[in-house]
Amino acid sequence: MALGTSANASNFGISLGKSSAASGTKGIAVGTSSQATNLSAVAIGTESKAQNK
Repeated sequence: MALGTSANASNFGISLGKSSAASGTKGIAVGTSSQATNLSAVAIGTESKAQNK
């Protein structure tokens, strides 16, 4: 289930309970994320691939 715009080409997306290719996060992520930077502004209960490196 995804709310809002969550795509590889978009720098803004809200995904709930799913994996987003744009944000590279798993679980619940709310905020802005960019595939180019792999950084998410707000992450709740998730871990981003960029932070795990």
